[in-house]
Amino acid sequence: MNEHLQDLSARLGVLNSESNYDPVKRIPLLTGLAWDLRHTDMQKSRPFAHEALALLEQQDNSRERTQCYATLAELYERQGDGHKALEFSQLAADLAEREGLEFFLPFVLSTQGGAKWRLGCLTDALACFRKQYRISLKLGDAANEAEALNNIALIHSEYGDSLTAKRAMKEALQMYIALDDRAGQALVMNNQAMIGVEAGSLSEALPLAQRALELARTSGHQPFQMTALDTLGLIYSGQGRYQQATSFFQDIIQLSEITGCLITKATSLLELGQILASQGHVPGALEHLHRALNFLKETNHKKRLYECHQALARIYETEGKLTESIYHLKLYYALKELIYYDKSGSRGQQLVMLQTGEQLPGITASASRPLQAILTICSNCKGVRDEKKKWHFLETYLSKYTGLRVSHGICPECMHHLYSDLLEGE
Repeated sequence: MNEHLQDLSARLGVLNSESNYDPVKRIPLLTGLAWDLRHTDMQKSRPFAHEALALLEQQDNSRERTQCYATLAELYERQGDGHKALEFSQLAADLAEREGLEFFLPFVLSTQGGAKWRLGCLTDALACFRKQYRISLKLGDAANEAEALNNIALIHSEYGDSLTAKRAMKEALQMYIALDDRAGQALVMNNQAMIGVEAGSLSEALPLAQRALELARTSGHQPFQMTALDTLGLIYSGQGRYQQATSFFQDIIQLSEITGCLITKATSLLELGQILASQGHVPGALEHLHRALNFLKETNHKKRLYECHQALARIYETEGKLTESIYHLKLYYALKELIYYDKSGSRGQQLVMLQTGEQLPGITASASRPLQAILTICSNCKGVRDEKKKWHFLETYLSKYTGLRVSHGICPECMHHLYSDLLEGE
C-alpha cells in the first residue's frame, strides 16, 4: 500500500474510533480509497464507493458524486457487468456535463465505451472512444488521450483493420512511455501481442505479452495482469504447450476470485475447455465450457458468448449430437451478426427468443419448431427421418427445421479417396 493510501486509511480509522464523528467527513476519504484501490483491490474498492455514494445522497457535492459514479462504472466494467457499468457511466457523464466537470469526461467515456463494447455495440463504443480522444486533446490530458488511441485501435482490430490498429497502438505506447505509465504500457503491449496472436505470429507476440505481464505486476494493476496472463495462455496453447497454458489460465481464475472479475474467470474456463477438447477430454471440456457459459450469461459479454457457443457446437458435432450442436450454432451466428452486422435490434430479439425457446415473429411454425430430441439417420446414405416418418437429405432437413443455409466442400480424406490418381506427385 502506498503512502497516500496509508494516509487515507489511517484518517478513516481515526474517524471510526470517534464516538460522535460527522459522517460527512468520511466522504472524501471513502471516495479517495475507492478511486485509488480500483486497480489494485477491486473487492475493497466497490464497498467504499457505495458507502460514499449513500452518504452523498444528502449532500450537494457534484464532484465527489461524479467520482463515485465513475469509479463504480469502471469497477463493474472490469468485472464484466456491462449493464451496471453503462448505468453508472451515464450517471457520471450526465452529472459532469451538467456541472461543467469536463475533466471527468475522458475517463467516463472510456468506461462507457468499454461497457458498450462488452454489450456488443461496437459502433457506439467507437463513438465514445473518439469523443474521449477529442476531449482529452482539448484538455491536454495525455494519459486519457493515449488510452483513447488504444481503445480506437482495438475497435479497428475487431473490424480487421490491423494496419490502423497497429499505428494507433504505436502512438499510444510512445505517449505512455513519455508519461512513465507502466500500467498503460502493459495495456498497449498486451494488445499488440493479441494482434500478433490473431495474425498467427505467436513468436513475435510472446515477448510482448511477457513484457506486458512484467509491467502490469510492477504497477500492481490486477486487471492488466489477468489480460496479460490470458494472452500468454493463448500463445502457449497455440504452440501446443498445453501444460504451461493451463497454468496461466488457472492463475487467472485464482486472481478473478480475488478481484471478482467474472468475465476473466469465464474466459479462462472457456480456454481451458478448448484445451481439454483438443486433447480428447470431452467430458472435462463440456464441464468447463458450460461453467463458462453460465458466467458469460451473467455478464452478457456477447463476443465471449458466441465463442463459447461455437466451441460447444464443434464438440457436440464431433460427438454426433446434432440437436445440441445446431442449438449452439444458431446462437453463435445470432450473436456474431448482432455484434458485427445488424444494428436494428431484430437480431437481439431473435437471440432472446432462441435462448428462451419462443417462436420468432414472421417465421412459420414449421420453420421454427424445435428439432427432435433424437434424430434418426440412415446408416447408409445419412438421410434424416422426421417425426412424420418422411426421409430428407441432411441439407434439406437442416434448412427446413433450423433455417441454416448449407454449403458443400470436400474433406482431405475423401479428396484422397476419390481423386488419388489426380493428386499423385503433389
